[in-house]
This record gives sequence, structure tokens and C-alpha cells, in this order.
Amino acid sequence: RQYLKLGARALAFNVDPDFSDVLDVLVVIDLKKTDPRILDRYFGKEGRQHFHAFHHIEPKPAAK
Repeated sequence: RQYLKLGARALAFNVDPDFSDVLDVLVVIDLKKTDPRILDRYFGKEGRQHFHAFHHIEPKPAAK
């Protein structure tokens, strides 16, 4: 579920016979489109600001 909150998109599925037939999913996440509040949780506020500055992403106004 955490990957979905990041905006993950599933690319492929696989059943892993060497790990109790668990379902593996290959996902891609565009962190440039991820909600800044979620990025703060993983990167910290300073890390997220650095990430956005590096990728030339303008900060969004705070939600009310």
C-alpha cells in the first residue's frame, strides 16, 4: 500500500517459487509527481527540498 501512496505503477508480476510462491511486483515511481508531504516522511524536509531543487520543481502552496 505504501508504494501506491507514492504513485507506483505496476509493470510486471511474477510468482517466486524460491520464496514460498510469493507474488513479486516490479513497480516504477515518479518521485517528481509524489505528494511533498509523503516525500518529507522518507527524505526529511531538507532532503525533499534538495530533491525538488535538483529537479527544478517549484514548491506547491500549502493546502488549507
